Amino acid sequence: MFEQMRECMHYMEQEYSTVVNTE
Repeated sequence: MFEQMRECMHYMEQEYSTVVNTE
């Protein structure tokens, strides 16, 4: 479970950084 959460957070982090870079 923890692993999934970490992966999810990492994925969201990438998405977030991508959005920030795009703006």
